[in-house]
Amino acid sequence: MWFPFSSFFRPPTFAIDVSDRVLALLQLSSSKKKPRVLAYSRITLVAGIIENGEILDQKAFAKAIKKLVSEATPQPPKTTRVSMSLPEAVTFMEHFVVPIAFEGEHLDEEVIRQAEMIMPLNLDEYAWDYQPLYKGPDVQEVLFAAASKAVVEAYAHTVTLAGLELVMLEPESLSLVRALGSSQKTDEKTGIAVIDMGGRATHVLLSDDHGLWLSVSYPEGGISITQAIMEKKKLTEKAAELLKKNKGLSDASVKDIIQAYVENFGKEFEKASTYYTKRTGRQIKLALITGGASLLEGLREQLATKIGIPVKQAQLAVDIKEISPAHSAVVFGLAVRPRKKQKQFSFVMPD
Repeated sequence: MWFPFSSFFRPPTFAIDVSDRVLALLQLSSSKKKPRVLAYSRITLVAGIIENGEILDQKAFAKAIKKLVSEATPQPPKTTRVSMSLPEAVTFMEHFVVPIAFEGEHLDEEVIRQAEMIMPLNLDEYAWDYQPLYKGPDVQEVLFAAASKAVVEAYAHTVTLAGLELVMLEPESLSLVRALGSSQKTDEKTGIAVIDMGGRATHVLLSDDHGLWLSVSYPEGGISITQAIMEKKKLTEKAAELLKKNKGLSDASVKDIIQAYVENFGKEFEKASTYYTKRTGRQIKLALITGGASLLEGLREQLATKIGIPVKQAQLAVDIKEISPAHSAVVFGLAVRPRKKQKQFSFVMPD
C-alpha cells in the first residue's frame, strides 16, 4: 500500500527520534538561517520497551513519550503534532533505476515490480513509499523504502496513547543524511559515507548529490564494546562504560577491544563501499562519524587508517549550542524536515 507524500505546508510539529535505549525530542523555530530551540529533551529508556526497533510495551513507551515531552526545555511543545523516526532495524530500503518515460501510475507499477523482484516482501503487509532522486536523459533514480504495517500501526497507536498525533514517520537514515550528508558537496565522481556509531549497532549510509544510495548495518556498537571490556576486565557495566569513555585507546586493554571493533567494521565498510562504486561508478572519498561511540578517544584516527579515507566528526548544518551533533543528528534532521520543499518520505497518511 502506498502512503502519499506529505503536503509542503503544515502546522507546527516537533520531532522525536526513537532508538532502543534513548528518546530525543527537538522543536525548532521557523527561521532558516538561525533556528532557535523551542523545545529539547533526551531521556534513557529501560530495557524491554523497544527491542531492535519493535515496540514490546506500548504503555511503557507511551509513558516515556509523555515524560520526554514534559521535560523539554526551555518549555514543552505547544502542539501535539509529532514527526517520528523509524529505527533502521525495522525498515527496508532499495535504490532503483527506472526508464525516464515512466510517470504517474506507470512509475508506481514499475517501482512495485522492481521491489517485488529484489526485496523479500509481500507488499500487501507493508507500508511503503518512494522518492524520485534524479532524472537523467534516459533514466531516473528512485529510492524505495518499506516497513511492516504492524510496526507502523504500533508506533501510531502508541503515540495516540501518549495524547499526541503522529503526522509523519520516516526511516532514521533519511533524517541522518538530511542533517549531515547534505552539508557536504560531492561531484559526479564522488560520494560520502555517514557512519552512525550507536549503542547496539553501527549504521553506514552512502550518499551523493542524487541522495541516499545505500544503508547497511553492522551489529556491533558502543554497548558491545562495553560488554567486551566487562568480560575482559571483570568490571561492572558502569565501571566498564567509564573506562571506555575516559581512557579510550589510551588504555592498552581497551585499545585491543576498540581496534578489534574497527577491524571488523572496516571489512563491512569495504563491502558496502565496493558495492556502491559498482552501482554508481563513484568513489567514497569522505566519512562523517556520529553517535555516542564516535566520541571515543582515538577512534576517528583508527577508523581513518583502516578504511583509507579521511574521517571527520560530523557537524550539524546549523550550529545550535544546546544540542550535541554526536547525540542529536537524527532528531535534528527530523526537525528541519518541514523546511525542505521537495517531496519526502512518510509511512503514515498525511492530513
